[in-house]
Amino acid sequence: MPRLALESAVACVAATFRSPAFAFDSAVAFVAAASLFRRAAFAFEFAVACAAATVARAVRARFSVGVFIFESVVACVAPTFRSAGFLLTLLFAVAASAFLSGCSAAPTQASAEAHPLPPLQYMSAWGTKGSNPGQLDEPSGIATDLQGNVYIADAGSQFIHKFQAGGTPLLSFQDDRLKHPQKIAVDRGGAIYVSDPVRASVFVFMPDGDRYREIRVQARPNVENTLDVAIADDGSVSILDTTSLKLFAFNPYFHLQHVAYPATDASGVSRPSSIVSGPADAIYVGGPRSNSLLRYYDGKLAGQIQLTGQPSADKLSDEFALSQNAIFVADVDGHTIHVWSLDGKPRLDLDIAPELGEGQHFPAPLAVSPAGDLLVLDAPHSRVFRYHLNL
Repeated sequence: MPRLALESAVACVAATFRSPAFAFDSAVAFVAAASLFRRAAFAFEFAVACAAATVARAVRARFSVGVFIFESVVACVAPTFRSAGFLLTLLFAVAASAFLSGCSAAPTQASAEAHPLPPLQYMSAWGTKGSNPGQLDEPSGIATDLQGNVYIADAGSQFIHKFQAGGTPLLSFQDDRLKHPQKIAVDRGGAIYVSDPVRASVFVFMPDGDRYREIRVQARPNVENTLDVAIADDGSVSILDTTSLKLFAFNPYFHLQHVAYPATDASGVSRPSSIVSGPADAIYVGGPRSNSLLRYYDGKLAGQIQLTGQPSADKLSDEFALSQNAIFVADVDGHTIHVWSLDGKPRLDLDIAPELGEGQHFPAPLAVSPAGDLLVLDAPHSRVFRYHLNL
């Protein structure tokens, strides 16, 4: 019996440093355990003690006035069936619980209110300049997969890289036919799509880097051209040729289904130059110095989003990305990322100048991962900035 009492007392003291609420529970258990050796009604009294503590804490969380009075009433009424000694013990325990829980809850709430998470939280920067596997020479495109891994097409080294979200290299590969890697996308199965404007093609690679096939489009091979690629959730492939201003829509089996002309489909995007996949199998088309995005399904125009508020259209680049509830567009000066809701209402502006440092900068390619990260590719300095979304 002395050993049991000692162990219970130690548990109560230790619990006080972890959680005052748990300390009270331990104290109730100790009192009840001790009463086991004094009377046979241990089960009833222990149940009453636990019930009183539970009800008291529930009421405390709901109301801020009269809590201690309520707890005292509960404590007084419940043990009337038993001894006066147990009544006094239970009343003391409930009062102590009210004091301890109140002391522990108030600072926690105040701390949470005083330190809210920023909408976009800077996490880290990574990247090593070089032309070897796992290094960045002239990175030109960035994408992510469902697990949050980051993929980069490197026009300088001709490598396709895969990194863990924090920058740890996972895979690097080259292909004899792919000489001018430019834009990159990843489908839900992990297949990798890389455009090559000189071949007027998009290469499809298996997740391990083995080439699966090459998708050719009716475009003029030109190193100055841009071929952008986006993959919808259903596996359909869209390729934008910025020279001919054509949007090629392929089904998941790589059969051409439709050719659209975004520059004439709607006003607002006179020079379409980038495409991004969005929620519900939609493909979004944007262009430089435009405050509009065109939404397509299966290669057919389905709507237009007007980005309202500041800044003006002439301050927006063609680098943009989408999450499930927001649109991110890089400023033409490369120092700011503007955020809108999916219906075009302004939400916030993110100043990335502190992370970029001094010097001239350009609009950065963007990608948003399902893991809740915004990736910013600072190509001139061969590095990636990672921000976590708390939107």
